[in-house]
Amino acid sequence: ATGTASGAERGHRVGLPGARALPAVRPGPPAPRGAVPLAQSRLPRPMVSTLPRGERQSIGRVHVVSHTDTLAGIARRYHVELAALARINRLANPNVIRDGQRLVIPGRGLVVNGRSVSTDVRPLSAKQGHATAPLRPVLEALGGSVTWIAPTRTVHASTPQRGEVVITIGSSTAQVGDEKVLMDLAAYLDHNRTYLPVDFVSSALAVTIEIDPNSGDILVRSK
Repeated sequence: ATGTASGAERGHRVGLPGARALPAVRPGPPAPRGAVPLAQSRLPRPMVSTLPRGERQSIGRVHVVSHTDTLAGIARRYHVELAALARINRLANPNVIRDGQRLVIPGRGLVVNGRSVSTDVRPLSAKQGHATAPLRPVLEALGGSVTWIAPTRTVHASTPQRGEVVITIGSSTAQVGDEKVLMDLAAYLDHNRTYLPVDFVSSALAVTIEIDPNSGDILVRSK
């Protein structure tokens, strides 16, 4: 699937049902001289699309809690980590679940090159109208790696296609090889995971991305 020219220029905007308001991004350093918008950079155009309504399939699994369920028992049933199950459902107290509650089971909402990728955060999120995705699980599934530099709140990503990508939390500027690129939205942390606009992820990692705003599913394929 391919994104349209207008989508590439304005960024892929989306609203997710039930999406919670995320904290405001902490202001980062101003954009350095020489930084160019994504559409004017040397990176390939973003390849991001929303699955047509008739073609959408839920990748994720949802468990409806019964009065006899415990979170630990649900985790064992689906062979997922208890902590990951609690985090992805934003459960402050894992000992408290209610009858009829719908729990998202992690590990099915992100698919990379046809393989389900386990993640302890939501694969597709939204901030200020922009669709975003967590960098680490996507990149590692593609064979790359991520290093977190805590003192500077900087992410160093080693990518198979683009070499090193450097991102600072709170900044909308990314260093991709020898080029400074402006993203549509500043990088932000949610549950200690770095989220970036899906348009930038598509261009920087040389992948096509298909999203389902209703289910929060995201499909990533190498170009």
